[in-house]
Amino acid sequence: MLSQPVLTQKEQDRLAAVKALKSGTCLCGHAKQTGMAFCFACWKKLPENIRRALYRKIGDGFTASFTAARSFLTPNP
Repeated sequence: MLSQPVLTQKEQDRLAAVKALKSGTCLCGHAKQTGMAFCFACWKKLPENIRRALYRKIGDGFTASFTAARSFLTPNP
């Protein structure tokens, strides 16, 4: 049986960002358009600078902005 490859944190973040774009469900559990990172309600909660950065291309800042947005939207325990 083959084992899963070990991914760096950067690779894991990029994979999570791509998965979110392909998904029809937002981080919050609500439906969203595929190709969009978050549903409209979550997107509106984000600060303006993060919202603008989410329009960048993958490999050109989108992954970092997606990670920042996910951290912003995820409550700390």
